[in-house]
Formats: sequence, structure tokens, C-alpha cells
Amino acid sequence: MALPIPDKMNRDRFKNNAEYAVYSALHDQLGDDWVLIPSMELRLDDLPGERELDLLVVHPHYGLVIIEVKSFPFYVEGGQFFYFDGKALDNDPLDQVRAQRRYLAKALEGLLTHGYNDIRFAIASPETIVVTGALGPQLHQRQLFGAADLADVHNAVLNLCEADAYAEPLGEERFQQVLAVLCPDAHLINSRAALRQLVRSRMEQRLIAETKVLETLDRNKRVLVSGSAGTGKTRLAVAWAKSAARRGERVLFTMYNDPLAKALGEELSAFSQITVSPFLRLLEQHCGTSAPADGTKLQHYWDNLPSVARGVLCDRPLTFDTVIVDEAQDFPKEWLDLLEQLVVPGGRLFAVADPRQNLRDHEFSLAFFDDRWAKAELLSNGRNGPAIAQLLRRRLQGAASPNKEPFSSAITWSEATTEDDVVAAVRAALGSESDLTTWVLTISGSYRDRLSSELGLVRFEERGNEGAVVCETVRRLKGLDVDRLIFVADHLTALDLAELYTSVSRANEELVVISSREVGEVLGLVGPR
Repeated sequence: MALPIPDKMNRDRFKNNAEYAVYSALHDQLGDDWVLIPSMELRLDDLPGERELDLLVVHPHYGLVIIEVKSFPFYVEGGQFFYFDGKALDNDPLDQVRAQRRYLAKALEGLLTHGYNDIRFAIASPETIVVTGALGPQLHQRQLFGAADLADVHNAVLNLCEADAYAEPLGEERFQQVLAVLCPDAHLINSRAALRQLVRSRMEQRLIAETKVLETLDRNKRVLVSGSAGTGKTRLAVAWAKSAARRGERVLFTMYNDPLAKALGEELSAFSQITVSPFLRLLEQHCGTSAPADGTKLQHYWDNLPSVARGVLCDRPLTFDTVIVDEAQDFPKEWLDLLEQLVVPGGRLFAVADPRQNLRDHEFSLAFFDDRWAKAELLSNGRNGPAIAQLLRRRLQGAASPNKEPFSSAITWSEATTEDDVVAAVRAALGSESDLTTWVLTISGSYRDRLSSELGLVRFEERGNEGAVVCETVRRLKGLDVDRLIFVADHLTALDLAELYTSVSRANEELVVISSREVGEVLGLVGPR
């Protein structure tokens, strides 16, 4: 919900039902990184008269948007506004908005980079808005919020803001200065930590409810559940593992990444029947081999290990009653076939996967899982805060998010293309005040190693050190998430959507992107030149 100034207002405080309906839609659908100011009167000593803004919304990234509300149906033709009886509107909405923008720009003089031109506007009505022919040069369809737009007004507002390629973000400091001018007596919520704790608990309960209905799929012998980032796949896999352990079964919970295995091993440490292990390390231990010291032969060793293990498993079986695979998109077909050898006759094999997070150089397809498998899909992103979930949805085809809680999820962007610039940008991001757990995520190991060396960052396995900040590559942290993420998109281009999607989705509440301008444009964090 947007943060209203003053607090949420009742119907009797508005001029008409239409204004209250638009206010309610904005209040309920925008996240709490938006501030909503209704019926704001501006009276400036050095300008004659007064102007009243029906509604104003303000955001640290998207800036200011005036919403002029009409309580009746109307149509627009050639940039002119008419009642349905053909008579022109008594007051031209464009003239009203122009005056409001001038007064607002005057009030905020010195705070807006381009003054009047930094203030966007929309004309809204919960009644019918009809467009006949061309709109004219001063108006665009996205600036008209009819009933359908108000039903998804968050999307309508973002479409309006993101279409302006030249607007610059206010930034947090100017955002606060703008509010101080417009609402000098307002007091916003002070305890962000308490707010986060409350909302995170609500999101957690929603995610539990949505995955709970799929837990009973474990009655089947083979189960595949797919879903985008943040939809609860790992939560579901953990629930399956605990349920099998409580039945007295021997359980293998496996995946590709070492850090994910470490985190899940800690979570499931109370269950002695559950073995949590990265797949290749499990095979290595069973085969009694060890990786060569010669780094040039290391990749060949790991690539060849499954073939070696297939023969060893025939002579010396290793089996479990239930085998669960997290991040199954990391498993090539050969590995998935090998998993069958780890399941006792009549045992269970479960997998959760997101094909779009396949960052390894192998083919993966949900078609690998034949008709023996019961299949389901998780559809809602219940993990990422609203701004991050919206970025994933709108820019990277992520899952829809039902989250409309008052939850602050901030996204900032810095341009950096050289290693020296990246180090400086990460240092600055780490220096900004935050009470959230922060990780630094890179694409390449070379950037990770330099950042770790110069800024005192640590690998995931060392995260328990007091005050330590984890720095890892996206391939190592895939499957994990953190409240605040500093994402260094080194070497990425506009075409590397899988890496962008996987990386951005690691951030729960705050995201700092350090990238080329090209990547910033793809993510909608900066307008095109």
C-alpha cells in the first residue's frame, strides 16, 4: 500500500465518489515506496490564485505524478475533451494540469532537474473514457486512466513513468526534500525494521499457504514442480524432505551448488535421516575419488565423474527411499537418469526446477520428465518485495506477485564498466547505511576475487564471521536469496536475460545494480540515450 499523507482518509473527506475511488486504487495497489497526497492545495505568496491537485503521488525513483480526477464519463478527440452529449468540458483538463504543473514546479524550484517537465500527469475517471481518432500532440493514451487501468493502476502508473526516457530519478535525498516542502508536518513510518518484520511474516504465511496444497503430491512416486524465481520451490522441496523423514524414510536432498547445500544442510540438521549433499560431491565420496591438484584437469574430472559413478553404483549401490532434487535445471539428462539408480525399488523421486535459471552449458527441458511424473506449477512470486517483483515481471518475464503489502523494496542503479569503477561503486554501496544483510553478487570469478581482495569480502562458507559481507558469483548463489543485494553485472549484455533474471531474483528487499548503461536500460532503471 502507498503511504498516504495524511493517514488513510475516509470517503467523507473527498469531494466525490470518483476521487475517492481513484485514491483508494492508488492507496491499495502502489507499494509503500510511493507517497500518496490527496487534495493538496498549493498557495504561493508570489503567484496569484490557488490551484488544487486532486491527487499527487511521489516516488524516489519515478518522481512526481499529478492525477487529475473526473467524476463523469467523457470522450477525447483531437486533444479536446467532450461530454457524451457532444458539449466541450467546462474546464479543459489539460489546461488544469498545465496550471498545476507550473505551480508545483514553482513550489519545488531548485529540487527538480528540469522543473515543469519533470512532473508527469494523468487524467483519471472510474467512469468510461473513450478516445475517438487521434489524441493530439499534448496527450497520450497512457495518460488516461479509465476503469480498466484503475483495476491495475500500479502497472498504469509504471507505464506512464517508464515511457519518459529523459526523466532523472529524484533519489532518496531529493525525495525527502520534496516531501519536506509539500508536507512539512507529515510523519512517515519511522520503524522500517518493524514494518519489514510484519510484512515478511505475512508474505511467509502466504507462501506457505500456496505451497501447502502441493505437499500432498508426495503420494506419487515421481513428481516435478516447476516455477519461476520466488514461487516457493525450495520451500516445497524442504517440506517433502521433512515429511519423508517423519515417515522413517532415508532421504537424499541433492542439488548442484555447494552454498545451497550448506544452507539447506543447516536448515535440516535436526533430521538425521536426511542426507543433504551436492550431487557431484555425493558421487565423489561414494566413488572414493578426489579432484586433481592440477587445475587444468579439474573440469574433465567433474565432467567424467557421473560416468565413473554409474559403473561404481552397479557394483556398490547407494540408495535412498526418497530422492529430492532442488534446482533440477542444473542437471543434464545424464544426471537425471543416474538419479534413478539412487532410488530403492518403489521409492520416490521428486524434482523442482525453473528452466530459465539454467546457467550451465547443457540442455535442459521439462520434456525430460515423461508421463510417469506427476507435474504441477507454482505461479506466484511470494518472496521478492514489490519493486523487485515488478522489475522481474515487467522486464524479465518473472512470476506475477500478489504482494500488495506496505513493504519497502528499493532499487538503485550505478553505471560502471571498468573494474576500477566497479570497485568504487561497490565500496560506495557498502558504505550506505542499511540494517539489512547484504551480499555482493558478480557474474565472473575475476570480479568476485578482486572485490573480495580490495574490500575485505568473504566467500559464502565464511559468512558467519562477524560483520562479513559475502561476495560470490551468481552460479554459486543460485537458489539462495538475501535481503539486500549489490549486483555487479560485469560482462553482461542486453541479451544475457537468463543471467539478469537469476541474479536480480536473489534480492528480497533492496537491490543495487552496478552495470553498463545498456544493462540499466534493459532493466528499466535508466532511459535510453
